[in-house]
Amino acid sequence: MKFYIALAFDQSVPHRSIEPLASGKTTVTESEKKTHNTEFSNTWWDKFITQTDGLNKPAVIKNAISQDRVESYKQSVMGILSQLGKLKTTQFGYRVYVEGRQLDFEEMEDFFELAPQDAETLEQWTDRVFGGKKFGIILNSGEKFDLKLTSEIAICLSPFFEKIGYPRGGAQFTIFVGNYDKTPLGIHQDKRGESVMHFHLGPAGKTMYVWDPKQYRDLLATHGFTKKNFNELRPYAEEYQFESGDIYYMPEGTYHIGQQDALSIGITIWRYNHTDDHLAKHLHQRIIKQIPVEATDDFQYDTTPLDDTSGIDHIVEKYQVADEYKQLSYSELLRKTYQDWRYCVHSNAGYRNAPFPREDRVSLALQDRIQIEKPYNILLRESIATEKMYIYVRGHKVEFRYFSCLIPFIAKINDGEIHRVDALLNLLDAGWSPHIGIYILSELHRCHGIRIVDAAA
Repeated sequence: MKFYIALAFDQSVPHRSIEPLASGKTTVTESEKKTHNTEFSNTWWDKFITQTDGLNKPAVIKNAISQDRVESYKQSVMGILSQLGKLKTTQFGYRVYVEGRQLDFEEMEDFFELAPQDAETLEQWTDRVFGGKKFGIILNSGEKFDLKLTSEIAICLSPFFEKIGYPRGGAQFTIFVGNYDKTPLGIHQDKRGESVMHFHLGPAGKTMYVWDPKQYRDLLATHGFTKKNFNELRPYAEEYQFESGDIYYMPEGTYHIGQQDALSIGITIWRYNHTDDHLAKHLHQRIIKQIPVEATDDFQYDTTPLDDTSGIDHIVEKYQVADEYKQLSYSELLRKTYQDWRYCVHSNAGYRNAPFPREDRVSLALQDRIQIEKPYNILLRESIATEKMYIYVRGHKVEFRYFSCLIPFIAKINDGEIHRVDALLNLLDAGWSPHIGIYILSELHRCHGIRIVDAAA
């Protein structure tokens, strides 16, 4: 019997990986079971859609986030900033502005050493690092770093996405921290198709100024204004004020700038329903990522006739698409890449970025009990041209040789109940060693698809 596994992780992850904030074996508490019973329910989201005029107008939803949740989210953000101090990378859109100027590479190297310490509050940390200076911090792809925060926000959004569907470009959240006067980017319009929900944690409030797109462009054309002429453009803007615990929604295509007088944190959840050209570029990038090109030291001249392409025979042989895609036309390849992308997004509760896989593989015992990480689903797809199947877990793609017994195995895990490891292994082929099933479960755990519940049977 042949058995093999291939992992297809996000190629953008740095060589030195870092563990997202979460422990290995966790206990499911009563508070976790009761989470989100009233906030962000179906009824809540119905009102949200109505208040935003079908997601077409900006709006402020007052007192949408309980203060307990606000404090928990603040601590998560501090933990993420502490992680980035250890990771020492700006790869995930990590930017820091001080007195309106973005820190350069060398300055960021020094800034990493000043990351928040254990038990240090937001106010204590910012006073230690910035003193009385105005500063702003922006981090994209925040969902990669804190598993608890990421899952809680996914649970909040789950009824919403059930109503409107997952955005075809996925979702992500960006973290804003600072006491800056105005958004360092100036008045701007985000990429078309990007709409945002701003979870405001405070402690200080914030004001968002927005302009009608046509009126804004006319003002720039007729008055010679630029995005920096805030004072001149302010009289033409609508103002939306929000405080700690409020949510501000802004539809795509809105020209805007945020302003605040004191320190605050905001977690902004972005839905990417990009234009066709932007999505096409993304799909092509995914195709290229599946054919990683190795660096070489050789330089060659090609003296063959002009129509002779044999000069790259060795390249064609070396870099080929996966077996499943070899016989596909260009249009079929693009469709299959889109299908693959959708499976990644849907397995990750709508998020476009997968969490970092765990560095260490857990040792599972037959009596251990596991449960799927909520609100995620583990998805399974059969190959169209090979004897393979693919399991998608939290945006990661795991490749297996096709075995029909994996279908009820994954379905059982997806039912949301707590299962003993030995009971799950009974669903696999009788001739398999228990070590095979345990290895599969450990892969699902390494990709954060399941949790191990420490409780007496």
